[in-house]
Amino acid sequence: MVFKYIPPRKAASLFTHFGAKNAGDGMAVALAGMRVEKVVAAAGFNSRSNPTVMAGIVRSDGKLFSFAVDQGASTGKREGLELLDKGGLFGGKGVSKAVKNVRETLAPLVEGIPLATSQKDFDAVLRKADGTKYLTNLGANAVLPLSAAYARARADAMGLPLHQYLNNEIGNPFPIRSPVLFMNVFNAGKHAKQAEGAFPGQEIMIAPVGAKNAAQALEMGVQAWAMMGKMLKERKLPISIGDEGGYANPFPTARESFGFIKEATERAGFGWGRDIVLAVDPAASEFFGKNVHDGDEMVHGRKYHFENGKLYLPGQMGVFWEGTARRYPILSMEDIHAQNDFAGWKSTTKNIGGHMQLVGDDVFCTNKSLLNMGIREGIANSVLIKLNQNGTVYGTLEVMKRALEKGYTAMISHRSGLGMDDFISYLALLTGQIKAGSSRERLMIYNQIILLEETYGLKYAGIHAFSPDVQAYWNAAWNR
Repeated sequence: MVFKYIPPRKAASLFTHFGAKNAGDGMAVALAGMRVEKVVAAAGFNSRSNPTVMAGIVRSDGKLFSFAVDQGASTGKREGLELLDKGGLFGGKGVSKAVKNVRETLAPLVEGIPLATSQKDFDAVLRKADGTKYLTNLGANAVLPLSAAYARARADAMGLPLHQYLNNEIGNPFPIRSPVLFMNVFNAGKHAKQAEGAFPGQEIMIAPVGAKNAAQALEMGVQAWAMMGKMLKERKLPISIGDEGGYANPFPTARESFGFIKEATERAGFGWGRDIVLAVDPAASEFFGKNVHDGDEMVHGRKYHFENGKLYLPGQMGVFWEGTARRYPILSMEDIHAQNDFAGWKSTTKNIGGHMQLVGDDVFCTNKSLLNMGIREGIANSVLIKLNQNGTVYGTLEVMKRALEKGYTAMISHRSGLGMDDFISYLALLTGQIKAGSSRERLMIYNQIILLEETYGLKYAGIHAFSPDVQAYWNAAWNR
């Protein structure tokens, strides 16, 4: 059975059947008497077996709603702070301080709050309690799980699917659709153990834009991934799996890496560039400036330590990716410049941003002020969305809405240390794009998207998840 998506006005009108004079009163009827009864918090473990913060809200009707935080390996300098213990068990990666902050600082502030409180106002309470720009006092990993748990509790009280609730809370700007899946096939850098001299680009992904729905897209990803494993075995190349489920890239160059994926895609029976396109996230901040040690923000004299150990100046790094984009069906490039290489970002955006999705992760850190800076300066044309970079649900929605207003696309993202939570599956229905690791491991996220697509009869975004300019480029260059 398919449940039709209900627009916010129509959904609100349903409450009039419960004795309300208007939609606003109807929402009040649904939430009447509901409050945050209790807050719970504990340390769990993520997909890398590192500790993570889990927190839950118990409503006054006894129902528990919870959330578990993801953990990043390569992180931006301006993202919300992950508060770690820095000593003791787990090599300094314990989260007992953050859990304590939930229990002793945040819980007394939010217990008793009525569920009539908007997401915006609830999250404002959390941010005020911390009092810093990047949540450095209490930790983003203490604040976020309460914010997300509250979203779940309030959506349920309203009788709304989570994705519809999220859209409503920010003014309903997003078309609801099933997202394109960007699935990791090669890991590198901090996400994998590689042989010396292997290509250091952190992620190479495939995106089945030619699929008819998310279910078929995942099937295509599974088949392509399996064919890559078969080919690695045939060639007696080392086979190991990175943190996000992709193979540790054994090849020294981008050319060999993409050539291998092309062969695997075609052997699996899919059209190269037509059914499946490529996306890259080299995580350039991780290999920028290793040649100097005189100030984190200094750019002059810094170089990228990249392919085959070569050193690239910022301008040369842009030329490398511009040339690569001409040879392969790459439609999305993320973090191809470092977070403080603004000149490189601006140059590449000017040169290929008219037909290529250029995604800013470290440079924006899911931060509205940083995104506004990028919009003013002509940096990138898309923003990566990570809940734990921002620290609250409403703050994240604000970034997504700002991107939409200014013609930027937005891609929802997991972190390499997955908290084993499917919240971002719902968030991705608002943007039409998600990257959540390979088709081998992060199936919790992808499977939930398939169920949501089936339940609500959602249309698969496909190539239409990209800007009109990128769509036109794909049609001209690859859709043959």
